[in-house]
Order: sequence, then structure tokens, then C-alpha cells
Amino acid sequence: MTGYLTIPELFEQTLERSADKTWLYFEDSAYTYGDAQDRIVAIGSALADLGVGRETRIVATAGNSPEYLLGWLAVVRLGATFVPVNPKSTSGELAGLIGQVEPPVVITDEDLRATVDAALGEVNSKAQVVLAGDLFKAPSVDAPPPAAREGDVAVMIPTSGTTGRSKLVMQTQRAYAMAGEGFPWWMGLNEDDILMTSLPLFHINAPAYSTLGSIAAGAGLVVLPRFSASTFIDS
Repeated sequence: MTGYLTIPELFEQTLERSADKTWLYFEDSAYTYGDAQDRIVAIGSALADLGVGRETRIVATAGNSPEYLLGWLAVVRLGATFVPVNPKSTSGELAGLIGQVEPPVVITDEDLRATVDAALGEVNSKAQVVLAGDLFKAPSVDAPPPAAREGDVAVMIPTSGTTGRSKLVMQTQRAYAMAGEGFPWWMGLNEDDILMTSLPLFHINAPAYSTLGSIAAGAGLVVLPRFSASTFIDS
């Protein structure tokens, strides 16, 4: 034993003691840790049926939502690698990343489907396109043990591409889990707290700190669709 956790192990530690505690809030919806685990496992099963498994690379481009966030947790629970792409990317920008990653599956939103289809056509990719909302509706299944290992690459984050084609930065399960474990200690958080973020889930900050930090603390998490100066305080 190394003493290091994976992302699903971090989540399931809190699940064991707080399954009925409300964790995730988004607009008018709320999910307990148990609710979230049910969807994570169901989404993972649906993705496994599409051939997703350890070391598979999945591209995802979608807006902030429970469907996206729990989809990410499902992908990394399988030991697969999640490649998040800014949903405002052009088809050409997305095509460049799809060409590098060669994913068997691309996860997206309905309103981005045309951009994704155009990107796939530009690089002659045969990737299956699945909607985050459809995955979220997958039937519940019994939870198999997580397949992830602490040294697995959990996420490949595209760089900004300011000096050329975006590169992909590899981040391990261990790195994300340690960021989540450290955040409550740095910020003095506990299970009575509720965090809120409007940061994009395709970036590292909201998943690594707000999401995994809330999980490590057993706290709640409010995810906003986007930042709005006029509604942020009311949220």
C-alpha cells in the first residue's frame, strides 16, 4: 500500500459515512452522495458498454452541469482518461485535440453536437458521440470495484494554444486526489460547509479543488452554469 488514494476511493470514503448527505446543488436540483454514486456507476456501466475502460481516452466538451461532473467521475472510476475541451472551441480547435487523442467516444451537449460532428469529419474520426444528458439517464446497476489505480492518468488538460497547437498535460489520479485532500486543510473546511463555484469544469480548478475538496471534507457543493456578475451573490 502506498497510502495514496484514487479519485473514486476519495469519493467512496465520504460515501461510506455520508451517503444521505446532500452534496451537489445545481439550479433547482440537489443530489446526495448516494444519488451521485448511483449516477456515477450507471454512467460508467453505459460507457463500459461502449468499450471504455482503463487507459481509454475520452474527449468531453460540454457546459457546467451535474451530467458533465458526474460523467467525469464515472470516466475516472473506470480508470479511463478524461480529456476536457472548452465548449466554446471551434470545430477546428476541437478537431486538433481529437486528432491527438483518437478517442473512441466523445461526450457532449445537444447544442454542441454540430460542432462535434464537424470536428470529427475534419479528422475522419469514427468516435461515437454520446450526449451527457443521455448518459445521465442510464439505468442503475450494482457497483463494481473502481478500476482506477493511483498512478493512472486521470485527466489530460489542453494548454491554451497561444503559441501553437494545444498540448495535453497529463495529471494522475494521485495528483487530483491529493489536491482534494489538501484543499479542506488549507481552507479550514468541514462537513458543515458548502462550497460554490462558477468556474468551468473543463479547467483544473473546479474539479480538483471545489469538487474533490468538497468531497474530502464531506461538504456540499453548489455548481453554477457560468459566472454572472448580476446573479452571483443571489446564487
